[in-house]
Amino acid sequence: MTNKYSIAALLLLLLSCSREAADLQAPPSTAPHIPTGFTASLPGSGAPTSKTSLDFDAAGTGTLIWNDNDPVMVSNGTDMMTLYIEKGGSTSGELYAESGLMDGNDFYAVYPSGFSSSYSEGTFTAEIPSSQSFVPGGIASETFPMIAVADDKRNFAFRNVASVIALVPASDDESIRGADISSITISTAQYIAGSVSASFGEGGIIETECIGSRSIQISGAGMKLGEPVYIVTAPGQFTDFTVRISLQNGFSLRTTLSEPVKVDRSKWLRLEVPMSGGYENISESGTANCYMITKPGSYMFNARVRGNGKVPPSCEGIVDPVISEGEHVEVYNIDGEDFLLEPINYSDGSIFFTTKEEELPVGSMLVSLVNSNGTVLWSWHIWANPEIADVTLSNGQTWLNMNLGALHTGFSNVGYNGYYYQWGRKDPFLQKYTSSAGALEIAPFVSHASKTDGSIMNSIAHPEIFYGGYKSGSTNIEDWASFDDELKYYDLWNASCTGDDQKDLPADKTMFDPCPAGYHVPVYSEVDSLMAISPKVWSGNCKVLDDGAILFPASSYRYINLYGDYWITGTPRAFFWCATPYSTGNKDSRRGYRPWFTSGGNGIGNSPRSYGVPVRCIKD
Repeated sequence: MTNKYSIAALLLLLLSCSREAADLQAPPSTAPHIPTGFTASLPGSGAPTSKTSLDFDAAGTGTLIWNDNDPVMVSNGTDMMTLYIEKGGSTSGELYAESGLMDGNDFYAVYPSGFSSSYSEGTFTAEIPSSQSFVPGGIASETFPMIAVADDKRNFAFRNVASVIALVPASDDESIRGADISSITISTAQYIAGSVSASFGEGGIIETECIGSRSIQISGAGMKLGEPVYIVTAPGQFTDFTVRISLQNGFSLRTTLSEPVKVDRSKWLRLEVPMSGGYENISESGTANCYMITKPGSYMFNARVRGNGKVPPSCEGIVDPVISEGEHVEVYNIDGEDFLLEPINYSDGSIFFTTKEEELPVGSMLVSLVNSNGTVLWSWHIWANPEIADVTLSNGQTWLNMNLGALHTGFSNVGYNGYYYQWGRKDPFLQKYTSSAGALEIAPFVSHASKTDGSIMNSIAHPEIFYGGYKSGSTNIEDWASFDDELKYYDLWNASCTGDDQKDLPADKTMFDPCPAGYHVPVYSEVDSLMAISPKVWSGNCKVLDDGAILFPASSYRYINLYGDYWITGTPRAFFWCATPYSTGNKDSRRGYRPWFTSGGNGIGNSPRSYGVPVRCIKD
């Protein structure tokens, strides 16, 4: 039979307040009592685990429920023994042991008894687990330590060591309101769980100190957004109080409170935490094909729009700027470190992801949205690098300080090249980097190029394929895009282009431009202005401009011949694409402008559009 008595009456909640405390009262001084000799036997074999729980009713009153066979550690200052709540006991809660007798006059107790419970020279030690189980409407008692000193009649009046937070995670997003939670993690700048030391100070005041864990995770079925979850913590004032929630649908929410959270010993705090701001919308200022991440966090972006939504004139009627029927995401071309804390997710037209928390790892990946038939609808490049920055030059232009997707800026660092891009395509392709001056090994994502169907829609559906040249009779075709003579696609990166060699046209970014929002692939006139800057120094296999303000590392390029082979090319040069086409006429000679730097000079050359060349983005 289970016996109940209240040792923790909580004050009623004031519904108008989001945070408030209520006393957890000490139990009556008659409980528990150690009988002389305590020689009763324990039914069954082995020490049972505690089943005690703290229940909260609708009015906010908390009641601790003692159960038969709950363990209590008792010490005489030298020896320790585990005693148990007597089966069928009354509110006096008599304790009994399996066998044995402990002598002495000064007895101390810690509840619940466990491996970490101890008493030495006036200091109790108990454990607040960093991993806790969810109990609907209450807590599991093994998370809630109490201590007591026996009076001269061997009566224990237990005092609470821990605190309780009634966490109410809320969201204004109707799509997830009331959603099922799989786990909640609280992290702080101070220790909030682990080993808690407690001692009686003057006037019976209990002083506590915690060391061990700066986070607590609670899991279990039944947790929902908008409903309270009771979490046992160490007392204290906690800064950088961060709540991270994993929903059962795979999404995560995270919020860091701006104000410290203070919880007192033997009291509890109702804490309502708005989770609607868990994801930062990185597409709010504009959609694009690349999103730059420079600090840890939880992010989302609009996956209903292809790129910036501007269809090139030559693609009107072929590509719809609006995306529909997305079902899930797939990841390609991962470069550098894995910076994701949890798998990336798609829901209701948005893509969600959370980075690792302590420090943002440097890496890149291509994320594709796929429909129910397995067809890729569009892809986005996520670029995580704290070193990404703007560099404003003496000519007034502002450029990114590294190639698109680069892991570092300098030639001597692994990952300086960034990705390769085929002219007019938005999707990046991997390179393999080396720090050897003059030997740049190139390793593509696929083993060879496709020799068929380089149509616009097929290139969208296959962001992993680096399309190469092909033969048309005796003619070598070195263009990836469209094997149809009537469709030249001269305007894929710049909507203002209407034909060949239009050097004076301004930038007019399209949905295929691979640069982040607020940046674009430079047009010819912008590159021409860059080339005029002096001095230009070749140092460490980098072209250094404007007295060291910006550098372009030697990157070579990827060339695919008619049979899908690839190899290292030429003397180290710093290459990058220009958005202006060099020629658009015959499909065997369609090329794009390709600026270059070497130790001997610089210029603006041209290359077939099937070549893989880095991109350096300029600010709009």
